Amino acid sequence: MQTLIHKPVDITSISGYAVKMASDVQIYSFTGTQTLGAAFSITADNTATDGATIWFWFWTSLTPGSYAFNILGTVINPSLVAGHFIAYAEYFSGAWHVVAGGMQVSVKPSGGGAITTDANGDLTITGSSIINSMISPSAAIDYSKLALAGAILNSDLAGSIAYAKLVLTGSIVNSDISTSAAIDYSKLALAGAILNSDLAGSIAYSKLVLTGSIVNTDIASGAAIALSKLASLTASTILVSDESGNISSSDVTSAVVTYLANITSDVQSQLNTINSAVSTLKPQAKTYNVPLTANTTLTAVTITNIVFIDSTGGGFTVYLPLISTLVDGQIVDIHQYGANAVTIGCNASDGGFMSATNSPEASLSLSSAGTKTTLQCNAATKTWNII
Repeated sequence: MQTLIHKPVDITSISGYAVKMASDVQIYSFTGTQTLGAAFSITADNTATDGATIWFWFWTSLTPGSYAFNILGTVINPSLVAGHFIAYAEYFSGAWHVVAGGMQVSVKPSGGGAITTDANGDLTITGSSIINSMISPSAAIDYSKLALAGAILNSDLAGSIAYAKLVLTGSIVNSDISTSAAIDYSKLALAGAILNSDLAGSIAYSKLVLTGSIVNTDIASGAAIALSKLASLTASTILVSDESGNISSSDVTSAVVTYLANITSDVQSQLNTINSAVSTLKPQAKTYNVPLTANTTLTAVTITNIVFIDSTGGGFTVYLPLISTLVDGQIVDIHQYGANAVTIGCNASDGGFMSATNSPEASLSLSSAGTKTTLQCNAATKTWNII
């Protein structure tokens, strides 16, 4: 009896297929899905001899469109190509002759009965069965194709079976283990099984996994844990307790704290006192001067609320009056226009110019046209506050 050799072919990503005449394959089983973008041809890679036959089974999902689908030179009807079909090819008189039809096949086995296929391509053997003599000694049937559940006997086994091939879950008992087995600890699954009484001696701290487990009562009152062991926070910032009561970094830097170095009493009280003093100041009448164009020393008589400086002709210095000759809190607006730098100086007996963040400066520089600065004299500190 002849054994038919079968070869599966996935048609999804190919544009054609060549049958190898030198092979022993007699049945080609095509599967896959494809919408043809060009003619699709199944050809032979060599000339056949008279009497050569090939079966083609198509379990495919093809959309031929306007493109031809031919097998060994014969164009197949598009209505067949769009469904499941079988084609039979035989070579005689120097040419291939191909017939094709829908998936309704009936073959008579030698032992009687029939082999049929349904619309899905499934084969059914009726009235007969495959027997041992039908299988070639070189068939090499895959193990996965055999249904051997509950059939293999001990006597069927040749040699020793590898441990890895055994399923022993729940079967091994204590007596099966050799007294000299020396099983590695890493081979044991002891999760949730070891009791305190199983432990011998003290367990090293490094062997413990305590993440998220230690609570405040576990720490000795005399533990004296070093501050450096705490998680690092943002450098050079003030520490506060957050909404959870935990230590965290604030937005206030350590540099800001240095501004409080000379504070001798409550800051808010001092601000309130200043606000009270400011609120009692009477508005000053706006007075203006003729623009200054050269070195000038202003006095309590000549100074105005708004001082204009014109440096178009060159740079120079303007000196402010002695603060003790002015009304405490008097405000002066200085406007400079002209491209040259102008220096604003104070009386040698006064303390200089004070900004909100800097130490007193002996003078101010107005370096470009359009520069404006507002000053307020402070009789208590003998300084001009830049506001």
